[in-house]
Amino acid sequence: MTQEINTAAGSRAITNGLEILAYAIAQLIKIAVSTTIAYMGWLTPLYLLARGVAGPISAIPVAIALNIVWGTLTLAVFIVLRGLVGGAPVIVGGPSRERAITSSGPEIGAFALAYGIVVTVLLVVNAVFLTTIYADLYRSGLAQLAFGLAISAISATIVFPLFIGLRRAFSGR
Repeated sequence: MTQEINTAAGSRAITNGLEILAYAIAQLIKIAVSTTIAYMGWLTPLYLLARGVAGPISAIPVAIALNIVWGTLTLAVFIVLRGLVGGAPVIVGGPSRERAITSSGPEIGAFALAYGIVVTVLLVVNAVFLTTIYADLYRSGLAQLAFGLAISAISATIVFPLFIGLRRAFSGR
């Protein structure tokens, strides 16, 4: 299956360069803000409260809830940026509506499913493999921040083509 990608906004393509740019900027903003908040320790009270109520396993529902918040905010920022840069493809905004700050149920559903799939896989991979890697990096004094940022960037990169494919499938076009 080939996906048609066109840099000209408003074409019949399933995505375009401006939409990709808007998505990349939205993801960079999310990664920067979420990483800053985490490393400033602002989430520590939330995790400690959850641990006090439900024990160590409470980190999982807290992480899931935070991912839902970050995903929702990222989608909102993406939709606004996409409209501002004129990157809304015809499949979303309709003909000659490249600057539309709009979305649809199928598009939101496609993003939620793509994001949810990647977050679920990442939580499982994190629990099974990455926790020990983070611990080893911490003990050796190496840059665990760089590793975490790389995982975030890879995840964001996987979400986009999955989202675009699901959006196309859900829209029936």
